[in-house]
Amino acid sequence: MEHERRPELKEQFSLAGKRDLIVELYRKNWNGGRRFPFMPEVVAADGSGLEKSTEAQPGSAKVENVEAKDGLIRSVRTGTGYIALGGAEMMTKELTGCMGVLVRGSSVDGKPLSALFHMTPTTKLAWGNFKRQDDEERWGHDIRVRLPAAIVESLVESGADLANCDAALIRTAGFPPNAAHYNGYTEDHQQEKTADLIKGFEAAGLKTNAVEPLPMETATIYWNPEAPDELLAVGEERIPNPQGGVDEPPQSEKTVAAQIVKI
Repeated sequence: MEHERRPELKEQFSLAGKRDLIVELYRKNWNGGRRFPFMPEVVAADGSGLEKSTEAQPGSAKVENVEAKDGLIRSVRTGTGYIALGGAEMMTKELTGCMGVLVRGSSVDGKPLSALFHMTPTTKLAWGNFKRQDDEERWGHDIRVRLPAAIVESLVESGADLANCDAALIRTAGFPPNAAHYNGYTEDHQQEKTADLIKGFEAAGLKTNAVEPLPMETATIYWNPEAPDELLAVGEERIPNPQGGVDEPPQSEKTVAAQIVKI
């Protein structure tokens, strides 16, 4: 029970405590390697599990009525989504060439509503983030029209009041631009695709903006309704390039970065 926990343990279950715990666990599991995922299951010092799987199927979103605050973090798997009526803590792990979509607002009956989607480059819940120009020209724009419409449809079916909802797009920064040849993962092309994705969401009726790209190679993000205009991002640090995008530092200089992002 919450009231039975020692004071030092109770602090771990606060907003600040959970943020610190997530960063600590990420750093510990990262260990300078290339092993995915870097973010392990979130478990408190007393052994309490703080994650709850949303159990959404690939390409779909799970809807949950959250009647009371339970202190659990809904973990959204890659290629799936989660919609909470009543408000819930949410996280998704290892955004890498992917796009996080965080929705905040209310339902048509006035309940708080929040949602998180983890869009991949090319799977069932995609944002058409292709590396090759031929693939981009054939499939990219169409995906960035269809999938936002499908996400918005799932929100509406859950009871969202779109007029009182907005979405924030979260991703890691791309490679520095390369004029010599096309690479869809460079920052200039990522920006073009992001703008196209925003148009897709707004055409479907959802106000959408893009968060400044994270200077990380891969990132785990955590959102808590206690701080609705912020999220925690933690990941392997990358170095901003003056030409745009980010560079990979030398192996000896690699480290984990964490930041509070305003949304």
